Amino acid sequence: MAQNILVLSSITHAYKAQKLLEQAWIKSSVIRTPEGLSGKGCSYSLAVRGDLDRAAELLRENGIRILKTVAGS
Repeated sequence: MAQNILVLSSITHAYKAQKLLEQAWIKSSVIRTPEGLSGKGCSYSLAVRGDLDRAAELLRENGIRILKTVAGS
């Protein structure tokens, strides 16, 4: 099963984002960014279960920069 992924710039942002999503009842997990999704060497992502667009909007509203959004199929 493909995952919905939000690529973030650091592990600090990933954990902060996860906490924000948790408060909005959106389940997510912090993961290392899958190979090929990040132009940088090391980044972290959130695997999001549920509404990816809503999750991304919530994070942007709270000042968390999303480097890339990947919708699972």
